Amino acid sequence: MRLVHQITKTLSGKQSKLTIPVKDRQRNSIFTQEGQLAKWKEHFEQLLNRQPPKNPPVILPARNDLPINPEPSYKEEIAKAIKAMKPNKAAGPDLIPPESIKADTPTTLIYFTVYL
Repeated sequence: MRLVHQITKTLSGKQSKLTIPVKDRQRNSIFTQEGQLAKWKEHFEQLLNRQPPKNPPVILPARNDLPINPEPSYKEEIAKAIKAMKPNKAAGPDLIPPESIKADTPTTLIYFTVYL
């Protein structure tokens, strides 16, 4: 259905770009692209070019390490993680989309528990 919707929008020529106006200091909306870019430039210049704090926080090192289980993951945990994956999301660093992983869960479980 998503593909049908995208094709219909493309063929109808009704490609709409959602633009949200930016507000200035007096809470007036800025609709022009040049005005919005100038406002964002001003915002980030103020945000990023400020003085460092006079009393920086003291961050102590951790007292002990967190427990890490070096044992391989269990099949139930992996199956639960695969089931929780949301569709129509971008592929990860392995370039495998979630739909491909969820398509054949038993084979995916074998791969993740034996080959990794």
